[in-house]
Amino acid sequence: MHIETRLSLKTILQEPNLVPFLAEDEVRCLGFDICEKFKADKDSRREWEVRMRHGMELALQVCDKKTFPWEGAANVKLPLVSVGALQYQSRVYPALIDGPFPVAAKPIIPGNKAEEQRAERISAHMSYQILEEMLDWEEEADKAYLIQAIMGCVFKKTWFDPVRAINRSVCVNPRDLYINYWATSVEEASRVTHLMYLSPNAVRELQLAEIFSAFTSDQWKAQPSVQGREEVDKRVGLNPPPVDDATPFEILEQCRYIDLDGDGYAEPYVCSVRHDTQQVLRIAALFTRKDIVWARDRATILRITPCGMYTKYPFIPSPDGGIYDLGFGSLLGPLSEVVDSAINQMLDAGTMSNAGGGFLGKNAKMKKGDLHIAPGKWITLDCPGSQMKDAVMPLPVPKPSGELFQLVEFLVEWGQHLVGATDAILGQNPGQNTPAQTMQTMVEQGMKTFNGIYKRTHKAFTRELQKLFRLNVNFLADGRSSFFDTKGSSAEIFGTDYTSDGINLIRPSASPFYMSDSQRLSQAQALFQLARSGPGWDLYEVDLNLMRAWKIDDPKKYRVDPALLMEAQKSGDMSKIPPGAIPMPNPQMIMAQGRAQMGQAAVMKAQTEAKVKLGELQMEAGKLKYEVALLSAQAANQMAQAKGVDQGHAIALLEAQIAAKKNHLDSVIKALELAHGVIGTQVDMYNEDADRANELFMAQLANKRSNEAGSGGASGSA
Repeated sequence: MHIETRLSLKTILQEPNLVPFLAEDEVRCLGFDICEKFKADKDSRREWEVRMRHGMELALQVCDKKTFPWEGAANVKLPLVSVGALQYQSRVYPALIDGPFPVAAKPIIPGNKAEEQRAERISAHMSYQILEEMLDWEEEADKAYLIQAIMGCVFKKTWFDPVRAINRSVCVNPRDLYINYWATSVEEASRVTHLMYLSPNAVRELQLAEIFSAFTSDQWKAQPSVQGREEVDKRVGLNPPPVDDATPFEILEQCRYIDLDGDGYAEPYVCSVRHDTQQVLRIAALFTRKDIVWARDRATILRITPCGMYTKYPFIPSPDGGIYDLGFGSLLGPLSEVVDSAINQMLDAGTMSNAGGGFLGKNAKMKKGDLHIAPGKWITLDCPGSQMKDAVMPLPVPKPSGELFQLVEFLVEWGQHLVGATDAILGQNPGQNTPAQTMQTMVEQGMKTFNGIYKRTHKAFTRELQKLFRLNVNFLADGRSSFFDTKGSSAEIFGTDYTSDGINLIRPSASPFYMSDSQRLSQAQALFQLARSGPGWDLYEVDLNLMRAWKIDDPKKYRVDPALLMEAQKSGDMSKIPPGAIPMPNPQMIMAQGRAQMGQAAVMKAQTEAKVKLGELQMEAGKLKYEVALLSAQAANQMAQAKGVDQGHAIALLEAQIAAKKNHLDSVIKALELAHGVIGTQVDMYNEDADRANELFMAQLANKRSNEAGSGGASGSA
């Protein structure tokens, strides 16, 4: 598609609709080209549409009237597809929307207090947007997860609604979003066409807002022409509505590439075309100036990143490489057909066995044709019994096959294996005396299929939130905006909070690794017990993690940050601390208690060493006393026998030894007294530190009681 008209980049970016700036022939050719490309993409996925239609009929339990083996024969549809889809939807929705803040933001600079506060504001604001401002977001998300499980994929369309002036994100059925089947991804597809059904009032609103161009003809009655809508109405049991003034218009909204500035590089645009008349109603740029990557000369466009509107939520990737994934409708279709046929055959056999019937001979003297027997009713026959026995032959009808019933059980069991719907997951009792570990293992094995799909869904949800963040970057007004967060508290967001460099820091607050509440709670409890086993843990964050696993709303309301308590104690301003919060211990008291504990340990060590030393000294003193007594006895004996000079010298020598021993004994006694004195001094120091720590504790306790009394009085007076 080649367009001769050249538009400036300023005009392309500023104008909400570029149709008036192009020649009529160019606009007409563009409308024809859009419709032709739409038909080509529709033909490329023809086989997928057949599989999708069949899978949706299984999910909706559509039963066509049967005429074989007789009219009104059994036509039961076992809800294998419906059970699998509901199991997945009931688990993925609460796993992703976990708590009042489903959106999380990481600070660009970890540890920076200003960046952390900015991340908290973004998290609160985006959570408010999807839960409060975008009123249909939760409903659309819930519907999307069900369609995803049945059809294999679903799309979320995220854009800024200029009429309502808010971001919107709605579910788009893959039946209505046409992409070439062999495209690699939604982002890399050359074109994406959304078949929309807009009421006349919705079209008029867009025309009055100068987003859509006025109709070139006076034909205000829509003429639906895309096949498939009537079949949907028949499947759900409704008749197609008549074409009147309220019939919605079929609008083809195609995201494609066109070169309107004449630089040889096609820019991304969104084009809206009325399908029945092929009139182009809108051409708008699908990018902003922030999305342009310039070459080194700053004058040539090197690349443009389009503001993609569509996010694909995949289920199970298609093995043939197609862009449309596999769902339970495709995977369980053949298996469900076999199960339904076997069940209907058993029901038909039971009907034949209960209804009876057979053959009557010509000689039987009774009314021919249908004969209905009621309980207690007797029929008179004009023939003997032996003749009647020979003239009547019951129809030989086999009983319902037991082997066929076993086959049905076998196939249903394999179908449950495929969807991961085990008895434990379905809420059924697996049997008495089942060990807890065995039960948990059964649940985990049943969730394996869902866990892999859940991770893909979590990644798609991340991409959707990044698109919403990008819309806030482009369309959020500068300055300050006020809003009410999900807790009902007034909050503020600033236009400068949303910058393009922070888009990759937006993610869901739910964990991508598990979707089971029991797994999350078990992990949190194990972490809580491990943190209490020794130092080195952030007990505050561990406690918050456990409360979040218990799904406690706003856990910070119950657990006060210790850093905040410490800061309030240092400043003396306790106004921001809840009255019931236990204040952090006084640093002086902690030091005094530490000194007291160290003193106690030192005293115990000194006492142990002193006891050993005292024992040694006492033993030495006893030995010295014994030696002094022995020498004294020897000296007395020598004096009694003194008869010469030699004995006098011996006595003098004994007296000298006795004097030396007494001096040694005196030194040992002084050492004993000194050891007792040291022990007494250490005990006194320990008692002083203990008394000081006790005084500080009592002062802090008195201060806490006075604060509680003051807060209680204030609340009572209020």
